[in-house]
Amino acid sequence: MRTRMRAHATRRYVRPPAGPRVGRLSGPSGYVTGTGRSTDLGPSVTLTIRGLSRARTMSKQRRETFPEGGGEPGVPAAPRPNQRRRPSGDWRDLLAQRWHLWLTFVVISVGGTVLYSLGMGGTNVPEWEYEVVAVYPHDPTAFTQGLHYHNGFLYESTGLEGKSSIRKVDIATGQVLINIPLEPRYFGEGLTMVGDQFFQITWKSGTGFVYNTDLQLVRRFDYTGQGWGLTYDGTHLIMSDGAAELLFFDPQTMQRVKTVPVVLGSFKLDRVNEMEFVDGLIYANRWQQPVIYVIQPQTGRVQARIPLQNLLPAEERPSGADDGSLNGIAYNPETRTFYVTGKKWPKLFEIRIKKK
Repeated sequence: MRTRMRAHATRRYVRPPAGPRVGRLSGPSGYVTGTGRSTDLGPSVTLTIRGLSRARTMSKQRRETFPEGGGEPGVPAAPRPNQRRRPSGDWRDLLAQRWHLWLTFVVISVGGTVLYSLGMGGTNVPEWEYEVVAVYPHDPTAFTQGLHYHNGFLYESTGLEGKSSIRKVDIATGQVLINIPLEPRYFGEGLTMVGDQFFQITWKSGTGFVYNTDLQLVRRFDYTGQGWGLTYDGTHLIMSDGAAELLFFDPQTMQRVKTVPVVLGSFKLDRVNEMEFVDGLIYANRWQQPVIYVIQPQTGRVQARIPLQNLLPAEERPSGADDGSLNGIAYNPETRTFYVTGKKWPKLFEIRIKKK
């Protein structure tokens, strides 16, 4: 058998004659089957099935013995000229194996940068600084919703159903000089002054009140939607309702004149709360955010922001669902300073804003 296998292994391979497509080798005699017929390839067959198997085994052994294609048996072949083998785990191998992961990472990084520049990047407005001029006591039970300065005193609108009021406050001592409670069904909100009268709005009732400087009720008025912040630009009452827009009203008829969307970069800025109109700009709190936004009333665009998160230490802020939020801005034109406080804050701060 060994002599026969060597004879088979040394014979020259001859292409079989053209004929029907064959399927597989079968049997030691060299028959080809797969078409329903058998064809004898004759004595010129190079390999039997067993000879082919042995040839494949020898080829594999040769590759294992001479991995570089040369050398003596048992001796590893010398590396080819100018050929360097990379260590296992080389970064180029990892990159080639995981190219789809790297491509995903690049796409996400580039895409995120583009989206940020078009969207969130547009929210980068100048940050104005401030300095604290003085600190005064403030009623820690006052849920401040509106604040206005007039003739050396602060006038304050407070919220919460059953606890809402409008009051006159001594700045230096924090003492409440006049307190006019609202009916329990009203939730007090923004406060501003038109001429010699104070305008106060409420949250969901659609009812507002007008007072004289002694806080005596002059009249009531109605409006549609919610009431949040309120200020006056010399011509119109400007109201916010929690949406990303400013509502302009005629103070005599309380008819809405126009609506201006509030935008910060490429995004709408909602939850605008207490507001103060100063030198053609609106300084506004945003509900549950320790920042004052400076808004251009004609366009609604945010021009600057004033971060105040470090104004009142965290340990001095009251706890609660909405207690402790920064809310309340009043401007003193005599000193060109602002009074700011928050809901149930124990302190009132007088600050000077430094524009950039």
